[in-house]
Amino acid sequence: MIKIWYMNSYKNGGLQCMIKLGRKADQNHQNYILRALGQVMLYVDGMNGIIAHIETIQWLYELLDSP
Repeated sequence: MIKIWYMNSYKNGGLQCMIKLGRKADQNHQNYILRALGQVMLYVDGMNGIIAHIETIQWLYELLDSP
């Protein structure tokens, strides 16, 4: 089910929307977004899609750099 959601969501800008929300969200909501990204990465297509999405990688590094 996650794979079907991911494929449809990725094609329609869902990953970019998640990252925009994550940048503005509090830590609790960021944790939910990170969990969703973790579920997406379980699939090879999802992992490749996340790696290819530069904005996602930048956001993950921003989270690592935050206090």
